[in-house]
Amino acid sequence: MLKKILFLLFIALYISCSKDNSENNQPEPNHNEDVLPVISISELENLIETKSSFNVTISGTEAQTNTTVLINDIEVASTDQKDFELEINPFDYPNGKTSLKVKSVTAGNLESVKDEEIEINKLLFRSFGGLSSESVDSYLAINLQSTGELVGFKKIITYDDPIFLHAEDNFIEENIIVTQYIISNNSSFQMARMFGNVKPGTELISIEEVANQLGIDVVWPSNQTAFNVTIEGTSNSGFISLLGRDYNFGNSSFPTLEIMYDEALTENVFLYYYNQYDNNILNNYRYSFIDNLEDQSIQFEEMTMLQEEDITTFQIPNTVDSASITLFGFNNEESYRENLYRLLFVNSIQTGTSGYTASYPYIKEYPIVVKSIGLDFLDGSNLILDQKNTLDITIPDITVQKNEGDIEINGAHDFSELNLEVLHPDPAKNDIFRMSYKNLGLDTIDIPFDTFEIPEEIVQILNERGLGITTTNHTGELNIRITNYDDNLFPNGVFHYSLGRENGDAFYWTIPLDN
Repeated sequence: MLKKILFLLFIALYISCSKDNSENNQPEPNHNEDVLPVISISELENLIETKSSFNVTISGTEAQTNTTVLINDIEVASTDQKDFELEINPFDYPNGKTSLKVKSVTAGNLESVKDEEIEINKLLFRSFGGLSSESVDSYLAINLQSTGELVGFKKIITYDDPIFLHAEDNFIEENIIVTQYIISNNSSFQMARMFGNVKPGTELISIEEVANQLGIDVVWPSNQTAFNVTIEGTSNSGFISLLGRDYNFGNSSFPTLEIMYDEALTENVFLYYYNQYDNNILNNYRYSFIDNLEDQSIQFEEMTMLQEEDITTFQIPNTVDSASITLFGFNNEESYRENLYRLLFVNSIQTGTSGYTASYPYIKEYPIVVKSIGLDFLDGSNLILDQKNTLDITIPDITVQKNEGDIEINGAHDFSELNLEVLHPDPAKNDIFRMSYKNLGLDTIDIPFDTFEIPEEIVQILNERGLGITTTNHTGELNIRITNYDDNLFPNGVFHYSLGRENGDAFYWTIPLDN
């Protein structure tokens, strides 16, 4: 009996070992043999409004494969790659439910298919900004660049929510004109801000997004704190001038000033005295710093007077009819970038009475000073120069030629703004409708006003005010404003809004055009 049991155990162990050896000695599968491929799709959005990319990966087999991608059963790509990227342009397809099929076939005709369903909704434009209130109605409109035809229109209700405008199925992809209409219920001035040659699908980012791309903190001062300053020791007539981003601004006569400021932003207050009736106000210019932001008195005679070496004089071209000078002081580079300035000086000059020289003070306590000079030329043009820590003025080399249907600009520039002002036909009325057509860096600008379609709702409002507008094909006052920055840092999606002074020195030249 024992021998029989031992024999059975021997047979069982032999069978087990033989089985293990058989499994361990089996050859690896040949991946070059036909195996069903595995299809993976990643980064595919359910809703596609602008050009979007997704990835396709083929795995599970080392055999040669051919992969085909179909949208709405139409082949859009075919490749033998096993890892590739594809882009979907929504303007190539109808709006609505859209089928996406990826089919991968091996050399031995083993086939895998993966189906997805997406939603197409062609985005013309997304924007932030604008607000309708009791006093102002704000609208957003889209026109075709080529014909001026209106293809989108919406009233803007809230400021914070993005505004979306989408295209109909029959829209053929082409550049558009984006217009914001600002209609005032309490004033005679109405405005349309037009942005030309915009690619459909553009998303105009918010101010906060722009600031983040430029590395700037958006500063919105809250002037909730106040103190009083009394000026003692003088009976002179004149003004103490206060202006800044971070506290109250304006002119106030003697003897007491209330200064509003933001506790988180304000370290000191700069104020200056001048007598506007002097031919040269620098003769009586005095300034003072206030570091203790509490109620106090200061002595007029203790305010700092300018010395001869503190006054800079420069030559004004003899083609200038009048000029103005404004100085802004900044404590440091951070304040400069965030535009937290102190107003140091403002003066207007009539060249007929003052000759062709102008002067401004040098306030050594401010390491950064921006000089803004306005020049009104005898030909009716106006030039504004914003310059950092420079003494001279340089007239930019720009010429403008108006042709029958376009404007040609010769000279370096970043932006241009073609303006049309329509005045009320009754000279006794002061109603104005102003259209500003903005472009990025174009040397030749097609004049859009002859074919531009204004929404019926806007036409009705303007006609109720007596402006008599059905289209923009009529006579108006035409001019162009050309802008250039030393260091243009505007990111994509920003047309003309500047945050702080991140773009460095600039000029803004407005030139009248013959109508």
